[in-house]
This record gives sequence, structure tokens and C-alpha cells, in this order.
Amino acid sequence: MRPHRYADAEHSFRRALATTAPLPPHDARIRASLGNLVRVAAAYHSAGRTVEAERLMALVREHVNQQRTASRTAVRYDDLDRSFLELTRVRPSIVRRPGRGRSSESPVHHGFDPLINENARRFGLDPALVKAVVAAESNFQVAAVSLSGAQGLMQLMPGTARQMGVKAPFDPRENLMGGSRYLRDMLDRYDDVKLALAAYNAGPEAVDRYDGIPPYPETTAYVKRVLRYFEDYRQQATR
Repeated sequence: MRPHRYADAEHSFRRALATTAPLPPHDARIRASLGNLVRVAAAYHSAGRTVEAERLMALVREHVNQQRTASRTAVRYDDLDRSFLELTRVRPSIVRRPGRGRSSESPVHHGFDPLINENARRFGLDPALVKAVVAAESNFQVAAVSLSGAQGLMQLMPGTARQMGVKAPFDPRENLMGGSRYLRDMLDRYDDVKLALAAYNAGPEAVDRYDGIPPYPETTAYVKRVLRYFEDYRQQATR
């Protein structure tokens, strides 16, 4: 990639914003500039330059968040996010478990195994458990952003990321470190895998308030899904 592509893309985007009506939800120049930013960010990501990719996508999010406030028909960041993920080709396949006609939905992805194993050793965790959390949280998508603002592979909320010492939440190494550290904290706090996973998903305050897994459909489904993935990944490790 030519070094000036990033600066050109950002300059073009800001110039388009400055020369059109405030926050135009359907202006062709804005859409084209957003698409260009996403393409350049994906190219940076593929080249291993995650800081530049994150900066570009943050610029996209900033504009789209403003649009959401100004118009119900604004450009959807979700569409741009899907474009980014498609361009970076972070699309795990599905493994099916034989027997009894049932299938598991455990995503097959080995690209992050070295980092997962490294952080599992660092924090005294089972690598299969860390991998199961990654699979359930983001499906191995490094640029994943939830509606609540959770970011990256292990879907760290900004406040949690700061507490865990994560400065670049979309950097796989930092995100896996922060998520693994937080998972270790939850396991130490509850000494129970199910409660630790529930706290990871819903927050420890919710677990304490209900003195157990909170009765949230999302959380109960999350705990079951992670445990299912955990079992699959442990079995795969022994083959």
C-alpha cells in the first residue's frame, strides 16, 4: 500500500463533510468516502498495521454515530463493519461434530491459537476456555463492535479495557491479554466457571445481585454456548 493512501482517504472524507450539508445521511460523496476508508482500513489490517486500521474505523464510527443522532435513515455502521470484516476475510468456518445427528457450532479458527495459548499460560487458564470465550464473543473477528460498545476479539468494554491495561482494543495481542486477565479475575472472584462466564457477559454486579447466574436470556444462552465450545475445543486438543 502506498504510504499516502491513509492520509488521502482521511482528507477526502473530511473535505466531503465540509462541503455538504451537515450530516447528510445519503450523500453519495459521504458514502463513497466511507467506503474508501473501510477499504483502506482493511488493507492496513491485512498488512498487520492494526493501529492505522483502528484509527480509520474509529473515524468511520464517529461520523456514523453522529448520523444516528441526526437521522433514523442514516448510513448504518453495521453495513460498513460487515464490509470491513469481509475485506479482511476474518470468516471462520463451522465444524460439525459427528454422532446423534446433532452438530456443534464451534467455529474453526487457528490463527490466534499461539496468542491464546500464550495468554492462557500467563494467567493460568485452560486455552480451550479462552478460545471458547473468543468464539462466543466475536467469532474471531478482530474488529467486532457490539451495540453496547464492546470491542475486539474478547469484546472488552472501554472501561474494562482500561482497567486491564489495554490501550489498543482492536490489536489481537492486547485484546487477548486484557480479556484473559479479566476472565482470570472473574474465576478468582467466583471460583466457579459458570459464574465467571456469567460475570464476563453480564458483569459481576449482576451475578452478585442475583447470587448466581442472572436470569437474562442472553446471559444464560451465553454461558451454555461457551461451555459447549469449551468442550469441543478440549476434545479437539486431545485428538
